[in-house]
Amino acid sequence: MCHKPVPRLDWGAGLWHGASAAMGAGTMPDDQQQSNSNLLAAVAFALLLAALVVGVWAFPRVYAYMSQQDCIASGRTNCVRFAPPSGAPTQP
Repeated sequence: MCHKPVPRLDWGAGLWHGASAAMGAGTMPDDQQQSNSNLLAAVAFALLLAALVVGVWAFPRVYAYMSQQDCIASGRTNCVRFAPPSGAPTQP
């Protein structure tokens, strides 16, 4: 029996560089790639910051709603707290 040699793949930079050049991604100048990379990083940071702001805004509201639901579920009847209107007279 004759054994044929198995072709080896080079997993170094040459393989990836050749694949990207074949797909057309290697034709972009370096400064444009850097600009696209910076834009992508800025967009990712903006999305992360927006998610953080929404979380900080929504957390107290969700916590208050859940606390009220827990109070109602426990069978208490004085769960809703009403604040008097700002112009209402106070009783002695």
